[in-house]
Amino acid sequence: MIPLTRISVALLVAGTLAAQDAPSAGDAPAPATEQASEQETQEPAETETDNQGEDDGPDVVAASDPYQWHGLVDMRFESRTTGGDHDNDLYVYSRARLGDPRKHAWTFSAAARGALDMDHTERTNVFRSFQDRRRGDLTAFLYNAHVDLNGQPEGSPVHGTLERIRFGRQVLTDTPMLMYLDGVTVETVPVPKWGDLIAVVYGGLPSHIFESSPTGDFAAGAAVSFSPWTQGRARVDWMHVKDDYLASSYEDDLLGLRFDQYLGRSLALHYNMNLLDFDRLRDLAAYATYSNTDSDFSASIRYSALVSDENKTRAVDFDYFTEILATYYAYDQVEFSMHKGLTDELYVEGGFDIRELRRDANQGIFNREFRRYYVTAGVSAWPDDAIDASVTFELWDSSGDRFTTVGADLRYDFSETTVASIGTMFQAFRYDPLRGLDNEDVQVSFAKLDHRLSDKMRLRGRFDYEDGDTYNFSTLMIGLQVDF
Repeated sequence: MIPLTRISVALLVAGTLAAQDAPSAGDAPAPATEQASEQETQEPAETETDNQGEDDGPDVVAASDPYQWHGLVDMRFESRTTGGDHDNDLYVYSRARLGDPRKHAWTFSAAARGALDMDHTERTNVFRSFQDRRRGDLTAFLYNAHVDLNGQPEGSPVHGTLERIRFGRQVLTDTPMLMYLDGVTVETVPVPKWGDLIAVVYGGLPSHIFESSPTGDFAAGAAVSFSPWTQGRARVDWMHVKDDYLASSYEDDLLGLRFDQYLGRSLALHYNMNLLDFDRLRDLAAYATYSNTDSDFSASIRYSALVSDENKTRAVDFDYFTEILATYYAYDQVEFSMHKGLTDELYVEGGFDIRELRRDANQGIFNREFRRYYVTAGVSAWPDDAIDASVTFELWDSSGDRFTTVGADLRYDFSETTVASIGTMFQAFRYDPLRGLDNEDVQVSFAKLDHRLSDKMRLRGRFDYEDGDTYNFSTLMIGLQVDF
């Protein structure tokens, strides 16, 4: 039997990263540091990390400025139906920050989610998930809650030496693998004479949000980043995790190497690789992006690979999905995309996504081979300034099946405060983060409405219909977001 808490951790990460508003060629998170960049984050993105919005406002303000709360509360009702089954849930996401790191030596940040299961689904219900197996219908998760001692204000005791000391529950997003940590992180200020060198160290308990006891767990790490030459940046990470769960104990090290090189204002090159226990290559990625605003042209190409099979022999922090999959098999993936503006109103986009398993016999959930080629023609602000529209033609080739599909998207701005859109898209594999499964060969049709009630309040609605080989789903979402 698969341990429930480990499934829950995997679903937490999958839910954080899963895209729901855009077609996705892949069916699994990308390796290591590229997980979040590959897919749209569920709204509101700020609920998973408090880094967003910290750089708003003037660069330096007197430390005597009064403290103020900033953040949001996002309430959502979600209803899903298929056949005679249904699932109704109410979610509340919240994020708050007290103070500004440029103004105040001490600041506080927190982010949390609450969920109310309104109809506690039965065992035979297709929507039954880990949420329905918990004792109560009301659950809450604290993603982060930390106090920061900031070095930017001149009156700070660490001014000129440290950028920040962070105490408490936090999410480390710059590490090779996303790390939820209850502990302390220390970051130095850049040292100009050593190539703007920055050092980071951290330690504490890995915060497995769904696990009832952290007994025996421990996490620590360090990173150094510097600029060896103009417009280049290198970073070396070491991560150590000890994970005790039931009768199993894991203790793993991960070494991450990353390099970013910018060539002028238009071209950027990136490379990263991660080694387990310093001697086994886990994954790597290399990609390049080019953008020229004068000619309205951009393009990107990326190669990524999971080099080593992941097979339940690692700490969950390095291996989120293998408790579900048993083994997450090695693959190679190439992605290319481009955009070209033909006129002020007309543009064209295109590209391809190709994934090949290193052993063809190992296909399964997330481990799918596929080839996707697409071209999109779109218009912006034509024939009316309020209209944006696009049509996408796709060719899918997966597991011997070939599909030629057409998707479309139409957006209309009724006013500066009200925007509506409708569309349809095809996805060979659509991942469901609540059930931990995917639906194959899915045609998704949607309608969305976004209305700003005021500068601080936003009302949203969305209806999706998924026509797939396995299930047909209807999903209604109504949300209200309040900023403060």
